[in-house]
Amino acid sequence: MLIFFVALGNTGYLTPLQLHILSLRARGFTQEEIAKKLGLTRSTVSVIEARAKGKVEKAKRTIDAYETVCATRHNVVIPKNTRLAQVPFLVFKVADGLGIHLKVNIMDIIRMVKIKSPNCVDHGRITRRLAFTINERGEVYLSR
Repeated sequence: MLIFFVALGNTGYLTPLQLHILSLRARGFTQEEIAKKLGLTRSTVSVIEARAKGKVEKAKRTIDAYETVCATRHNVVIPKNTRLAQVPFLVFKVADGLGIHLKVNIMDIIRMVKIKSPNCVDHGRITRRLAFTINERGEVYLSR
């Protein structure tokens, strides 16, 4: 069966053996069963599987970082003297107009303001202009 995966050609960052072991594990085989099938020790199968999973996780994080960097960004400017309670609604209004589902809620946006710019709120109003950024993935950032 290992020959099948070698014949596939490019296996990305995984070796053909790593891909084969992950495939067998996904099909429900135990490490012990895989070890017997491939003539390896269970310990060796465990190490190969762990390294393969580590590579897969690293690849996922890399793709997430790349998509975040490449995502189109949209700015939302909140004018000075806006009521703090209105800030999330203004951010959501822009996102809705763009057809973007935000990954945050009203309280998350208020917390962003209070944590990242604590001195910009006075008596429930924003004391300076705020700039939020929304990306296509629905992530919201507050510029300082």
